[in-house]
Amino acid sequence: PIAGSLSEVRSMPGELFPVNSVSEQHIPGFLARNRRVAICIDNPDYGRVTVVMVAAMIVGRISVTGIAERDVPVGAFRPGIQVDQGDEIGIFHLGSTAVVFLEPSTPQGQRLTMNCASGPIRMGAPLAERTAGEERRS
Repeated sequence: PIAGSLSEVRSMPGELFPVNSVSEQHIPGFLARNRRVAICIDNPDYGRVTVVMVAAMIVGRISVTGIAERDVPVGAFRPGIQVDQGDEIGIFHLGSTAVVFLEPSTPQGQRLTMNCASGPIRMGAPLAERTAGEERRS
């Protein structure tokens, strides 16, 4: 979603519940209970953007750029590689869900406001916009 340094990858074990409306209605917190891989990208203008790849039934294998293993092992890794916006950072081996987290404000103190609708997002579509925020105090 953004250019920057792939600073940390954290792989967490978990269940493989299906990612669908049935799970949403009947399994409390299923996205936080499924196997997950969090990919942190640090950008000087926007701060940290974290993409969490959530595994699902039949989609337990996730590969991540900069980690040579076929499936990201459980634990934390620091690939320290640069990526450009649009670069591949990870692969689901069948497909599932990715959740994107943004810092509430930029390193310069501007607020970040999500400006995209829920549902599919096309590559290159903006996720957030910067607005004037409070001044940072030291």
